[in-house]
Amino acid sequence: PMANINVDVYEEIEFEVGSHPAEVGQTDSTYINIVSKSGGNSFGGGATVYLTNERLSQDLVSPEEIAAFKVNPPEKFTDSKDFSLNIGGPILEDKAWFFLAGRRSTWKQAMPGNPEVRMKNLGFTSLHYDYDHREWLGFGKLTIQFTKDIRYMGMLHYNNIYEPVYQNSGGGDTSFEDTEVWDHEKTYTTTHQVNWVIDQNTFLD
Repeated sequence: PMANINVDVYEEIEFEVGSHPAEVGQTDSTYINIVSKSGGNSFGGGATVYLTNERLSQDLVSPEEIAAFKVNPPEKFTDSKDFSLNIGGPILEDKAWFFLAGRRSTWKQAMPGNPEVRMKNLGFTSLHYDYDHREWLGFGKLTIQFTKDIRYMGMLHYNNIYEPVYQNSGGGDTSFEDTEVWDHEKTYTTTHQVNWVIDQNTFLD
């Protein structure tokens, strides 16, 4: 759960809700299989950009209406920037391929329900705080076809996350002093796999 995945590395997503095949193994209930992209014999790539700011996330009701209903103003993204790049292609045609992807994601979210002056009535001296998130994501994959029957696939995924107020430590009943910092936490995930098709009835994975 600590690893966020760049959606631009998804090639295919498979959902199974029962009657799992033998290769799934000891899994109950829902099974999710994500196939990541691999390079091919031609070079290709892509870029995506998502932008949002306070002008694009306006409230649909006025401050007067919010006050009349006696509810907190809505939580909204006041600033969001998301950039992603990917490239893939051959190292040796018909033998080895690579795929690389990188992403930078930052956002700020207004949280009007977090503690403010009202906390002083309970003996706390806290400030109102919003949420801020800054993240780097990296992904690399190498595929090698040693022979027509033997294939290797290796991939590495990287996360670096910074939040001055870690979301899971905040909330409407938590003062700023009691929150935690998600201080550039790093996550590495790697997978290496060899497939050997021995004959038409047998394979080794």
